[in-house]
Amino acid sequence: MEGDDMKRVQIAVAGSLALATLVVCQAFPPFSALAEVTPLDVRKAMIDSVNPAALQIWDVGNNAVDDDGLPDTSKLDAATLNSLKDGATLLSEAARRLSHAGQLRASGPDLVGGKVPEGVATREQIQAAIDANPDGFRAFAAAMGDEADGIVKAIEAGDSAQVAELLVSFDGACQSCHERYWYVSQ
Repeated sequence: MEGDDMKRVQIAVAGSLALATLVVCQAFPPFSALAEVTPLDVRKAMIDSVNPAALQIWDVGNNAVDDDGLPDTSKLDAATLNSLKDGATLLSEAARRLSHAGQLRASGPDLVGGKVPEGVATREQIQAAIDANPDGFRAFAAAMGDEADGIVKAIEAGDSAQVAELLVSFDGACQSCHERYWYVSQ
């Protein structure tokens, strides 16, 4: 093929690819648009993602203390830190999904004997609290993600004192959200 003919073929192929890309992009909305129309089941996200990751973090934190219950960085060995980093990374990802969800849907809590446990909000109360301030809920989720990111960064920096400090403060991110959204009847 001659030089001019090759250029024409390349231009035609590039134009075809651009047109095909445009058609595909128009046919399939971006993920963020899907997030706006697909409600995120908050309870399912908590059970499937947040709780296992948080339990992994708490397991390390609960075992990295001395006899007086104070943080003991000598108990943060490489295997423990790897487990902690894995849990914090998973939690960060789950928190980001919650903080960026377009629609949030409450579907819990578990019933005990057919009733909501005393002191726990009903699904309707949880949904009303979320609906009253969805950006507040997203901010709590983002703060939880920031806590998890802080743990990862401290591990990567080799700062075991900072890791221990973050393990002590970690409960606050969870508790503040639970008090606002899950225990609204108190």
